[in-house]
Amino acid sequence: MDSLERRLDPATQMVWPDWKGMARELKVSRSTISRVVARLRNSGFIESVGIPIRPGSKIMHIAYRLKKV
Repeated sequence: MDSLERRLDPATQMVWPDWKGMARELKVSRSTISRVVARLRNSGFIESVGIPIRPGSKIMHIAYRLKKV
């Protein structure tokens, strides 16, 4: 969670995580990051948000909104 909080964009209140960078920073695998992010999402600490790559696009970038619990 701390790693996600450090990546928070104060202007948008969104996190655009770099899973590979987070894995390197925390010295764990990307699959570990994936499992922990899923656990945080399922526990209500973060929310996944799909952002279209361009207006009208159905292809989405996934960002996260940190929730105050």
